[in-house]
Amino acid sequence: MLLSGGAVFDPVPEAVTMDAAARMLGVSPEDIVLESQSQDTGQQLMFILKKIVTLLLMPMSLCLGVLGVGILLLWVRRRIGAAKIVLTLGFLVLTALSFSAVADPFIKPLELWYPPLLDAGRLKNVNWVVVLGGGHASNPEFPANAQLENPSLARLVEGIRIHP
Repeated sequence: MLLSGGAVFDPVPEAVTMDAAARMLGVSPEDIVLESQSQDTGQQLMFILKKIVTLLLMPMSLCLGVLGVGILLLWVRRRIGAAKIVLTLGFLVLTALSFSAVADPFIKPLELWYPPLLDAGRLKNVNWVVVLGGGHASNPEFPANAQLENPSLARLVEGIRIHP
């Protein structure tokens, strides 16, 4: 079994090469392109830009940014009234989004776009299930499942559940 993020688990030997992994999976090694092998500077720049924009649009980042602006306004003594308003707004939005009763209505429309696959038996012609990594901590003293972080473990269990 292979997992992304550089972790390789049994029954695959640890020293497996990309060519050997491709042969085991029944694909041509030329068909496998790792993200780190991309040489296009434009693609790398867009990847970095996407990560920055994503970070800036996250609710926590937005709220912390508003709180930071409020703190900066506090240092400008003539703007204490504006600082109070900005700090209060940032704190209230952060607090409100921390409660599921407020956050769930924002998330629900996104979750409805991709309903869960409850009947895995419908997947008759699927040969492979790709499990994307969600984090791991490499430590040879721990078993493979203890090296996976919770998101990776949940994804792996789901991949095993839906594999035909």
